[in-house]
Amino acid sequence: MVTGYLMLNKNIIISLTISMTISAIVAQVFSTQDDYLNSTFTLISGYFVYYSIFTTLYYRDNKKAYKTELGNTNTARLKMDLKKMVLTVGVGEVSFLASKWTSQYYLLTQNFEPYVAAILAHLVGSALLLAMMNLTAKKTHLYK
Repeated sequence: MVTGYLMLNKNIIISLTISMTISAIVAQVFSTQDDYLNSTFTLISGYFVYYSIFTTLYYRDNKKAYKTELGNTNTARLKMDLKKMVLTVGVGEVSFLASKWTSQYYLLTQNFEPYVAAILAHLVGSALLLAMMNLTAKKTHLYK
């Protein structure tokens, strides 16, 4: 159980860190755009990077967990865990997306440098994401 949470959090933190770096770069590249466009472009690019990395890491860490002794895939367990994972990630992502975009937009309107606004907003969103995902994973018994 603890191992599952640690692996999930490790993958999330790695993905968020890389996503934050890309978001800061994108925010600076689009610094001449309106604040709402800058926030939107940054959110979209960071989201794409986050999911690309997270899915790769999660798959790599968990692909053996769904193999039977005969080498077949335990599809029933896989489907059940995928439903739990979608719920867990979905709840966390809603809080992340709303808080990151709102925070970044606000910081940009307060004349923060775009890359600083992106990093600070990403940290706020990441804290909420981790909290919500861990609470939801516990509620759904993602890791027994």
